[in-house]
Amino acid sequence: MIELTTEKIIKIHDILMEIDKGTDEYSPGVRDIGTLENFVYYQLNNNNNVFKNAAFALHSITHRHAFYNANKRTGFGIASIILESERYFVNAKRQERLEYLLKIAQYETTVEEIEGWLISNTRQMGKLQFKLHNIKNESIISILSLILKILRL
Repeated sequence: MIELTTEKIIKIHDILMEIDKGTDEYSPGVRDIGTLENFVYYQLNNNNNVFKNAAFALHSITHRHAFYNANKRTGFGIASIILESERYFVNAKRQERLEYLLKIAQYETTVEEIEGWLISNTRQMGKLQFKLHNIKNESIISILSLILKILRL
């Protein structure tokens, strides 16, 4: 599993904000550092399966609004990086992902429900197949994963 720190999560958030600013005015930065620290130090655990860790990421960041903006993007990004570290990817359609992220942000799901959704909506690939998938899709999450590996953040 990829090693995540509070600082890495903040950097990933900042990169996502820079990539996808949109036209709205955004307040940058961390709203609640304690949420991120709690996730990194108490919830993220090598004894958990990859789905539980990804569910904690989605719940902690998206549900608890760790940042002033881009909580859904950051939560999904961190969860995807955790999943991709074990060659899983979310295969739910974009609209379905967005609807589920809204449910999380609106306090309509639990960590256990998120874990179940991830199990139902992911697929694991072999190493070569996974690399080809990432090259083909060039997803922002895949690019972030690559940046983390290159910079060894």
